[in-house]
Amino acid sequence: MGASARTANSTITTVVILPAPVLKVVSWARDHVTLVCRAPQSHQGVLFTLYRVTEQVESFVTPQGSAEAEFRLHTETVAPDPQQHPLYCCLYKNSLGIYSAFSPYLSLLEPKQPPAPPDLLPRPTLTLQQQEGMRHLSCRGSAAYPGSRFSLYRADSELLMATHQASMTSYQTAFPIPVQDQATVQYKCRYSALLGKQLGTSEWSRPLEVSQGLLSSVDWALVAGSFSAVVLFLAAVVLVVFVVHRKGRKLSSGAEVRAKIM
Repeated sequence: MGASARTANSTITTVVILPAPVLKVVSWARDHVTLVCRAPQSHQGVLFTLYRVTEQVESFVTPQGSAEAEFRLHTETVAPDPQQHPLYCCLYKNSLGIYSAFSPYLSLLEPKQPPAPPDLLPRPTLTLQQQEGMRHLSCRGSAAYPGSRFSLYRADSELLMATHQASMTSYQTAFPIPVQDQATVQYKCRYSALLGKQLGTSEWSRPLEVSQGLLSSVDWALVAGSFSAVVLFLAAVVLVVFVVHRKGRKLSSGAEVRAKIM
């Protein structure tokens, strides 16, 4: 009686899986979000598929092969169920029909829009003034915003020269004229005020040119007044001399007439 032995041959199947892609947000507009599913370096796919959790959302076919695929989703379809987290992932298939692993999940929570910046506050006025023999730059803002913070800048480079905080009842401030490294320098100013929880900033004032040296410290109104006084004085002197000279000529002519008569 012969013995027989049965040998069981087991077959081992090896499953090849391509490395996982990466899913990223490219842009987020008001009405849509754009995603890109990108394969690792040196890998390409002829089919890219986007999933919401485990539900297929969209596929992108590229017969020639591509390293990435772009998906555009309308914002109202990003999370159809408000109770669910909008988790997305993707995978790709190469030209040999081999699929990749799934990408890590990407959460598409809509970013909060930053509050819109407030409109620019009214334009201030920058003037050159003189008080008690001292010149200064006066930046005058809007009466609707007392207690503002004023800043003085060089107009050419927008270099900050000084800042002053106005009192709670004042809407203007005075800056001493900075030391200048040029014959003439243009300045401009602006102010800022708290609008609720946001800081509002004004428009720039129009540039003001300031000259340095002796001419810049001259009070031209005083000079003009003094010059007018000198002109009037000289005119009066000339008039007196003319009258005296004319009277002298008349007296001389009368003496000559009397001498001839005698």
